[in-house]
Amino acid sequence: MSKHDETPMGLQDSNRKTTDHPAVFISYSHDSSAHKKWVSELAGRLMKNGVDVILDQWDLEPGDDVPKFMEQSVRRANKVLMICTEAYVRKADDGKGGVGYESMIVTGELVQDLGTSNFIPVIRQAEGQTAKPASVSTRLHIDLSEGQDIEEQFTSLLKAIHGVVRSAKPPLGVNPFSDTSPAAPLRRDQTAPLSSQLDVVEALDQRVGLVVGELDLGPTHPTYILAAIPSHKVQIQSLFTSKDAAVVKLLENPRQIRPSGFDLDVGGRAARIVPGGKRRRALEVKYKALNLWKDGTLIFSADAQDFVCWRPIHKEGVPLRIQPLALIETVLLFCQLSKDIFDQANPKPGDVSYEVHYVLELRNTRVGEVNCGLIPGPVGSDAWKFGMDIHRATESKLRVNILWQSKDIDPGRIAYRLLALLYEQFGTDHDAIPYREKAGTDFIISAEEIRRLHA
Repeated sequence: MSKHDETPMGLQDSNRKTTDHPAVFISYSHDSSAHKKWVSELAGRLMKNGVDVILDQWDLEPGDDVPKFMEQSVRRANKVLMICTEAYVRKADDGKGGVGYESMIVTGELVQDLGTSNFIPVIRQAEGQTAKPASVSTRLHIDLSEGQDIEEQFTSLLKAIHGVVRSAKPPLGVNPFSDTSPAAPLRRDQTAPLSSQLDVVEALDQRVGLVVGELDLGPTHPTYILAAIPSHKVQIQSLFTSKDAAVVKLLENPRQIRPSGFDLDVGGRAARIVPGGKRRRALEVKYKALNLWKDGTLIFSADAQDFVCWRPIHKEGVPLRIQPLALIETVLLFCQLSKDIFDQANPKPGDVSYEVHYVLELRNTRVGEVNCGLIPGPVGSDAWKFGMDIHRATESKLRVNILWQSKDIDPGRIAYRLLALLYEQFGTDHDAIPYREKAGTDFIISAEEIRRLHA
């Protein structure tokens, strides 16, 4: 049986995330039969209002893996409703979901891993009580407890799920004391932003969660992620025209810097259209995945433990250490791939001023109580050979991002800026970044330097 065959029955349709019918997973504790019935009725009402609900009572079959169902549901849903009874809050804050159905309680560790933007606390407690798990304590909640205006609260919940603005913000007027004229409207040859920067980042986070779930490493396994999403509307017109299209070949045979170097190649896997017609994906389960959406979103994900976060010796319990060549070479190649793909886009770079969000992320890098380490300088240095001068990260999850704004995609500069921010998280100066060279007033990551030092 393949890994795909092991997916719980209710999740075998991978196209549950749609604009018209957003997918929602309901996480709750099995406090009582009455509470289970209440949750089922809430789910039924959401379904009648265009929400594709993922619920254990409907989507789990005998023999399914409950923790895996929970993990995949959370990652694939647009939103996760946390039904906050007193028992749920207590178990979530204890950091343990228990066994069986109780493993479907969202713990703080999972919220930290995915970020809080997709989680909506739904209160169902005694009148006047609004306890929430510590991981989402600062987030606005929906209160469906007795004594509340249930219809008003349910409508607010629906609007949040469907992405409807609760109260429209009035347009920004002109400063009456300013001598400057109002901003000119966009010319016909200009491209308007897709949405707010916050919406773009949230959309990227949702897609990252989706592809990481498909990689099937598990919620606590070290994971390496590179992602890019344009803020402006672009279309990869040839993405679905033919398996022989140039952009498809880029996914199946991405560039290399060295013949036997670290690269984005997914084991020669074909880049197939994912059912639903929104993206192509090359996937080797539990190792690497490369995804491209028609709107230009590009995401690479991999097993960090075998790819960029190595152990000095292969033994459980030994802290991880970043392999700088693997990291830097693949970051540069990813930025180059994004340029190659945008060259296939409409409009092309140079036609408009581009705004592209780039993200570099390492998840679950802590072993025991020790976070991942980084040794400044290149592979092959004395420090690297003898394991000296190790700088430790302060967090298990490391995430950096930049907004690239230019008419050109410059892979070397983008890669350097991402890596500079990452090195800062290890308390390491930028001049310790290897494989760089001066370019004008800036530094760039240089493919030639990588080849020179590691022919």
